[in-house]
Amino acid sequence: MEPISRFGGNIKSVVHRREKKTKLGLVPVTVVLEIGDRGRFRKILSELRAQGVKITHVGEKEELSERVVLMAGRMGVEDLREITERINRKGGARISDMRLSMGKEEMAVRLRLNGKDERTLEEALSLLEKVAEERGLLLVKALEERS
Repeated sequence: MEPISRFGGNIKSVVHRREKKTKLGLVPVTVVLEIGDRGRFRKILSELRAQGVKITHVGEKEELSERVVLMAGRMGVEDLREITERINRKGGARISDMRLSMGKEEMAVRLRLNGKDERTLEEALSLLEKVAEERGLLLVKALEERS
């Protein structure tokens, strides 16, 4: 697991297929990784192979473009529902994760936006800017979670 960590990978799941042993009696393992870019992905594969890990299949799935933003101010659950519906109606982008911090009168929400491409994601961010302006909310767009 060390190469995955060293090159900034994140293990999303590990599945041991005990019912489907190989001809040598080994248990196949499926590991799903989240990795920021192809270069780091290739480095991880190279390092694992150099350590003797037998990789029989690599199925790359191109991840969506992603941004994490913070909205804060006076808002409620209905406001969050409307924001989510407006992003969904726009098409091509969605809110994949929402984390709340609630006070007596104000709320802060961290939103993870995914888009099919950078242009679509920028359109969704513009929509969030418009919503924040309409409601007098603070919007912080430059949150970075990974290297």
